[in-house]
Amino acid sequence: MNFLRHIMNYFSDAQQSVKDETLEGTMERFFSLPVEDIMIPRSDIQAVSYRLPFSEITSTFLKTGFRWLPVYRETLDNISGVISIHSVLALKEACSQDVRWYRHLNHASFAPASMTIHEMMEVLYKHHGVALFIVDEHGGIQGMVTKGHILKEFSSMHLSLSSEEEVSVISRNPWVLRGRMSLEDFEEELQIFTLFSTEEKDRISTLGGWLCYILGRVPLKGEVIQHASGFSFEIQRADPRKIYEVCILNYPNQGNRELASTQNFQEV
Repeated sequence: MNFLRHIMNYFSDAQQSVKDETLEGTMERFFSLPVEDIMIPRSDIQAVSYRLPFSEITSTFLKTGFRWLPVYRETLDNISGVISIHSVLALKEACSQDVRWYRHLNHASFAPASMTIHEMMEVLYKHHGVALFIVDEHGGIQGMVTKGHILKEFSSMHLSLSSEEEVSVISRNPWVLRGRMSLEDFEEELQIFTLFSTEEKDRISTLGGWLCYILGRVPLKGEVIQHASGFSFEIQRADPRKIYEVCILNYPNQGNRELASTQNFQEV
């Protein structure tokens, strides 16, 4: 399947250190999951009624930034199809005053929640669909899955599993650590036992969690965090939900040296 090969190429290019067999194992595990484990829930689906005027459809695309939108009749349980931004632009170019945009919908595919992700991908490719709508036993819409959403969920799962399988210390010169490294292991590795307070140790267990805690949010990739203790951390790999790799740019035992980077400097 072309999409599976695309995933393999994407992650092989992005992470040279990840072994192919590990990636293939993650793929096998991921694609055997039921589709309901990764679907976008009904409450989060942004769809439009076929009764809306063309001007509101174009406005919705501008507001959401989506490339396509589900279209329904009366209720979300009656999906007619999917309208793409390409169709909207083509219709707009035609400059028609009475645009019957709902006649230009792409095919909508449906599947039960028990279907595996692999089976779902076969349905999407068979019908050349962009989205698959998940239905319950009564035929109501339970959720939705897209190709882009699948790639995002697989990415999150792969990074998480890779972090679990790999050692906590990536490098010691300079120090590059996994975000899931425990605070106790951090202290033992660096022989510094005064960085974390007792309260922080009671509430947090990992280095990545501690950095999120002191910032009050998940930091961005490339962001540099300077702590009052003299530590400076650079976030080397992260997504919107968690930190995967952290580089220590400066710490007390090194003495006073210049920060290796000042991008997105943050004082805590």
